Amino acid sequence: MKSQLGMATLMTTSILLLLTSMWGWLSFKSVMAETTRSQHQLFAAQALSLSESLLETAITYTENFYVQNGSAADAIFWRNAMPQDCPNNPSSNPSSNTWQCLNLSLTHLPLPDGVDSSNAQIKLLRDLRNTPHKVILISEVTLNKAQAGAGSRATAQQALLIPVNASGSAFNPALWPQGIQPMRVQRLTGTWKNAGY
Repeated sequence: MKSQLGMATLMTTSILLLLTSMWGWLSFKSVMAETTRSQHQLFAAQALSLSESLLETAITYTENFYVQNGSAADAIFWRNAMPQDCPNNPSSNPSSNTWQCLNLSLTHLPLPDGVDSSNAQIKLLRDLRNTPHKVILISEVTLNKAQAGAGSRATAQQALLIPVNASGSAFNPALWPQGIQPMRVQRLTGTWKNAGY
């Protein structure tokens, strides 16, 4: 009888020890997973902060370029625009060829500390026909190897309104948006709508 009681006690103790060990292991795994998740969120926030910083630098550079070059700025700024720089679907009508896209050279911009220069880019897009004065800037950065979160990536995007000096002053009503009467809209001579853009 004493032998059976001793065996039952040993079995119960062993089961309790096993369950306690499993509970401790699961708790440890949970803490490690939460720590990893927190680290990834921190790295993502750091990458997003750097992406936004680069985006603000690009916006300032673009605005200054237009101020310094006056009426010639638009033609000079977009002369290196290429169709292959456009994202796959820049608009709801991918067959439209009115989009102008430009990869801004990073040699003009000071990169924030911690950015991998080989994996950073600033892309500018605009709908040349409908809204050439509205430019969408997209900044994408990757943290460099000196950062704890090396390889973390983030993208930031913002629209910027720029002055446009279109050539020509002949008004083409066929290019005016449907549903808007041109005579009810105040138009400025030499603006993009007058030039048929």
